[in-house]
Amino acid sequence: MTGKVLVLDADDAVLVATRTALEAAGYEVPILRTPFLLFEALHEEKPDVLLLEIDIPQIRGDKVLEVLNGFGAVEQVTVLFHSTLPEAEGLTFARSCGGFGYVPKSEGGTRLVERVRDAIQRANAERLRGQMV
Repeated sequence: MTGKVLVLDADDAVLVATRTALEAAGYEVPILRTPFLLFEALHEEKPDVLLLEIDIPQIRGDKVLEVLNGFGAVEQVTVLFHSTLPEAEGLTFARSCGGFGYVPKSEGGTRLVERVRDAIQRANAERLRGQMV
């Protein structure tokens, strides 16, 4: 297993496509359709990456991240946003609210897997640096 990616998206088709691509690359992929069980899922699943939809019907992704930050939950997981926004706009959004990065849904499986792998590698490197200090 290469890592664990918790995916939060309200669109079933996106969840299936995302899970299929990431599982084919060796990731474990628990999914959520609503943010209401996110704290519980983060605690139970302990994912390396949270792939978070920006435009969840119940609440925007930046607000989800704000709440997670308020409870210190983001320190344990790397947050990648995804949506249908153009890449530059999505990346600006992700950076403005403290996310690691952004993956457009239109990018497809290969790009998604690359971004997730990069996020996990960076997070692991940062954890190692933190342990050496």
